[in-house]
Parts: sequence; structure tokens; C-alpha cells
Amino acid sequence: SMALMDTHNFTLGLDFHGGTSVLAYPPTYRRPNPPHPDEAWFEYAGEIDAAFSAKNGKNIRVYNGYDAMYEAHGTTYDYCTYFKHNKCCTYELYGTKLIPESDFEKFWNTPF
Repeated sequence: SMALMDTHNFTLGLDFHGGTSVLAYPPTYRRPNPPHPDEAWFEYAGEIDAAFSAKNGKNIRVYNGYDAMYEAHGTTYDYCTYFKHNKCCTYELYGTKLIPESDFEKFWNTPF
């Protein structure tokens, strides 16, 4: 929550979602020109994760959030990056938007 972020100094953040297999990084409100100052870091970290995921049978794509999804204002990772100065991404883990409750433990224990 915002209150938690106000009382602790996080350096990394990650939102988990379902719906596709993508790692998206900020910003989502526009395509920056020049690129985001940490874009090379986001790409590097994302490619390491994508390689690990590929070894586990997953196909994770790495994108700028604006390019990967849609234009959005006020997202968590834009807030965290701009106001809280941390590196925050959105990780969509699987093609199913809402997994059945009975599969939760399997997904929790699966390395992505």
C-alpha cells in the first residue's frame, strides 16, 4: 500500500498479474524520449529473468510498459519509480487471467 511505501525505503518492487507472459517496466504514461534513465537496467534484469524462465518452459517477453500494454496514468510502478525512486516492474506470469484456486499452490511453487 502507499502507507507501507511511505514508511519503508524499498529499492525494488514487483506487481504480479496474470493474462499474458510479460515483464513490463516504467513508464506507462508515455514513451520517453530520451529513454528512461534505468531502461538499460530494466532490459538487462528482464533478459536474465527471461532466460531463467525459458529454462523452466516459460516464454517471458520484456517490454517498456507503454509499449507492452497500453497508455495508463497513475500506475503503481510509475508512482514507485518517480516518487519513491525505486525500480518497480509488472510481471504477468501466465496466459490465464484468473487461475483456479485449486491451482494456486502449484503456481506459487513454480519458478518463473
